[in-house]
Amino acid sequence: MIPIQLTKNELAAIRELLDNKIELTETKIAQAEATGTQSSYDAASNELGDLEELALAFADVSNFTPLESVQSAISKFGFIYPLNADGSVDTASQVDLNDASDQWTAALSDADAAIVNKINRS
Repeated sequence: MIPIQLTKNELAAIRELLDNKIELTETKIAQAEATGTQSSYDAASNELGDLEELALAFADVSNFTPLESVQSAISKFGFIYPLNADGSVDTASQVDLNDASDQWTAALSDADAAIVNKINRS
């Protein structure tokens, strides 16, 4: 495997494309269910599984830093992900650090704010 380096903007663009494709595929599944077309349903379900695996690969899961004060994790690219109840990262949801709410930022502990500030400067 050849490692690739992506910028934050490139990663965000890929995630957006994947999210849009996942939405379209979910629509295909709903349509196939409504019409009772099993082969279309199976094909769309398989496609959705592949897309979700690909989205996970681009979620930067190996580079999360937990932010316990806000029940979140942040990637080195500045994407924020919620933590599940078991402490795992919910990679299905992400918010760019630049789009974080003032309420979320205010809830950061001093230690977590230092982590966020360091990532925001890089």
